[in-house]
Amino acid sequence: MNDRNGDVRHTAVDVIDDPVLLSILAMTAKDHGIRLAALERVADQSILEVIALDAGDWRVRLGAVMKLTDCLHIGSIALKDRDKDVRRAAVSKLVDQALLALIAEVDASLDVRRTAVERITNQALLAKIAASNVDWQVRLSSVSRMDDRSLLEKSALHDLDEDVRRTAAGNLDSQALWAKIALQDKDEDVRRTAVENVKDQELLARIAREDSDVFVRHAATERLVDEDLLSYIAVKDADGYVRCAAVDKLTDQSLLSRILLDDKDWRVRGFAVEMVTDQALLARIALEEEDPEIRTAAVDRLVDKLILSKTGMWIHPELTRRVKDLALLARIAAEAKDEEVRAAAGSKLAEQIQLCKKAVQPGNVYSRISAIGRLDDHALLCHLAEHDPLAAIRLSSVKRIEDDGFLLKRLSSEHSAAVREAIVDNLHEIDSLREVAKSASRLKIREHALRLLREKKCDVADSTEALESLKSRISALPAENDASGLLALALEGEIDVLRSEAARNLSDFVAVEQAAVRSLDHEVLKIILSKLDDIASLERVAGCAKDGAMRLAAARRANSKSLKEIFTAATGHGATMQILGDALAAVSLFSEVQYNILEEVRNACLKLAEHGDESRIPEMVYLLEAYGNRFVAEGYYNSSQPDLNRAGRKWLEAHQD
Repeated sequence: MNDRNGDVRHTAVDVIDDPVLLSILAMTAKDHGIRLAALERVADQSILEVIALDAGDWRVRLGAVMKLTDCLHIGSIALKDRDKDVRRAAVSKLVDQALLALIAEVDASLDVRRTAVERITNQALLAKIAASNVDWQVRLSSVSRMDDRSLLEKSALHDLDEDVRRTAAGNLDSQALWAKIALQDKDEDVRRTAVENVKDQELLARIAREDSDVFVRHAATERLVDEDLLSYIAVKDADGYVRCAAVDKLTDQSLLSRILLDDKDWRVRGFAVEMVTDQALLARIALEEEDPEIRTAAVDRLVDKLILSKTGMWIHPELTRRVKDLALLARIAAEAKDEEVRAAAGSKLAEQIQLCKKAVQPGNVYSRISAIGRLDDHALLCHLAEHDPLAAIRLSSVKRIEDDGFLLKRLSSEHSAAVREAIVDNLHEIDSLREVAKSASRLKIREHALRLLREKKCDVADSTEALESLKSRISALPAENDASGLLALALEGEIDVLRSEAARNLSDFVAVEQAAVRSLDHEVLKIILSKLDDIASLERVAGCAKDGAMRLAAARRANSKSLKEIFTAATGHGATMQILGDALAAVSLFSEVQYNILEEVRNACLKLAEHGDESRIPEMVYLLEAYGNRFVAEGYYNSSQPDLNRAGRKWLEAHQD
């Protein structure tokens, strides 16, 4: 043990087996690390007891006590050891109830006394401690472990400390006791806790009217349900905080109106304005109230458009800045008497004009989207939603439009799936959602509207019936023998699944060729292409089909052009994005993957995405799964086009491993 190297000394301890030598080291070694290491190797209980009693280092004594399982002198250690941590460890091993009670009374350390109480199970001793211990925290520990109702009640009513009283009462949870405490306890926090547990309305009413403490009265008022009592307190209580609690529960509109006009406390008026429904009064408050927050709250509760157009925005600049009607802003800027209001209107008008310019200016799509997000010009938003060639701009615009009539009309002609979904998400009326669920021209949109209705817990009987009716029509099509009827449905069916199912059931040679020539529906054309196998028919389709992609796909099936040749022409000198798009769409009409043009398809997808060409978005989304790779998916994901962005994100999430 004299080696200068600590590691050597520790290694030496690890190989010593003599318990006596280990105990000597534990008690006398100069290095406390060696003392503790030696102690770790001692297992003999009698030797551990000696160490616990006599070691000079408190850490060694503590370690010895913690290793003891049977010790005759544990009580002596608990009473006499000079270190509180050692005494506490010894106490945690005691079972002698009388000794624990003694330690709970006499030990100098609060932690030791509380540990002693936590070991006591004798209810009589706990009651004695709860009644006589000078330290409130010890009494609190005792009360927490008591189950004698009479003793708990005594502590709840008579203990000198409010926390002890409150804990004792909580362990009883007696309405009679809570009532007594609520009326008699000298501490307002204890009374408030009691009130929060009282159910008796008469007692709560008495406390709400008579208690000297504001917070106790407030707690009692919050639990009242009687309108007459609440009305009395809302008008008569001397403190605004208590009146607020009453006003917050009132339903009497005439009384609320009087309070809103007459109460001198702005907090009370603030609660009242949130409960008042009288539009004329709210307009008056918006014009006359001194407190700006109450004025704002009044305006926020105005729903009468006529009143809104005639009140606050003409007087208060902060309300002027909320005006969305640009024509009204122009009138305010020219006619308002208040200079600040005119300035606010002019500033808002100028800001909107700048936003209008940014929203329509060609160039950075994200800058345009940012401007649209703050644009209030409804007419311009509708124009962008209807006519802008970029789906990202249409998407941003429909999110800002509140006119369900316009949105429903736009839904029927919108060709971007992402924009269609946003339109449905932005519908404000339940009836509008029902209309979409029953009559939208695309099954996915109907199902999306139906899902939203269910999420809003609305009646979906009509919508479900319409969907079932559609399914019945579809299931009846295989029995349809009228080729002209099926052709008409494939070309002009009012919903996409009817068109594709009609095409699937077409077998008449002439009707199939007519569908190939006249249809512009991608799903229909894909089904029809698989039915065409006559070379002469394919050549006729290749010469006169309305859809450019169908012409190319038919030429490929007729073996007059290979897809390699088609892509060579589509990427050669003088080729346009439309020609490339038609070539790409032609590939999407084939169910089987065309592996010999894999790179050409990928490059074409990326090129169209980079150039912002949106003429073949559904086909590009379709091709990603069969032909795409991570490079293509990332190109889609980084595109501002919302359908491509969403498709790229989904692909990357599905292939992240």
